[in-house]
Amino acid sequence: MKNSARDLPRAILLTFFILITSYILINAAYYTTLSPYEIINSSSVALDFTRHIYEPLTSLTSVLVAISSIGALIAAVLAQPRLLFAAAKFGHSPTIMRMLHERFKTPWLANFALCIWALVMLFTGESQHFMEILGTFTVYSAININLCHLYYRWKAPDVKRPYKVNISIPIFQLIFNIFVMTAAIYSNRNSVALSVSLLLAAIPVYWICISWKKKPKNFQEFLNKSSIILQKLFNMRVAA
Repeated sequence: MKNSARDLPRAILLTFFILITSYILINAAYYTTLSPYEIINSSSVALDFTRHIYEPLTSLTSVLVAISSIGALIAAVLAQPRLLFAAAKFGHSPTIMRMLHERFKTPWLANFALCIWALVMLFTGESQHFMEILGTFTVYSAININLCHLYYRWKAPDVKRPYKVNISIPIFQLIFNIFVMTAAIYSNRNSVALSVSLLLAAIPVYWICISWKKKPKNFQEFLNKSSIILQKLFNMRVAA
């Protein structure tokens, strides 16, 4: 992107417009074709909708839904490891996470770390439970981002920014996300409590790997040797 200050806001606005319009039209089609009972009790609203409209297209709809799910998964696989990579570059996660594979130029260890965590979540609970935890984490992250945005707009209003957003947008997002989090706590407090516990579990890792500067010599040597072993094992080097 050559001119992010000009092109990024346009791309975001255009994407939001397309997505919001598509979702509104799709949901309008669902509600005008299916009854509320059918929608609530359906395991796949898209397939039931297709059966009502033109049943021979049911198989094609299944394929399109699968492709859409795979696309969302690919986007997550590409994006999530980069969060750990970017955090490591700014000193917010272990240095080993900022290393890239020699050939593929990807944060290899960050990919494996998230893959292992996903497998643990997958084999220790139902997929629905996993989605609830992921949703809670997403809303919690969005609330923190909105608060940081508003804080810096208040404390540093004159700082140069590549592009600006109207202050009403983060305020609206903050109110909406707080409402969603409150509703989640009211409807399923156990899932929210587990999600918050998992988030708090990262504090000891951050303290040991990042905040704790005066580590014992033996422990620091252990961390250094572990980093070297992982670097050789995954064929990685520190990104420039």
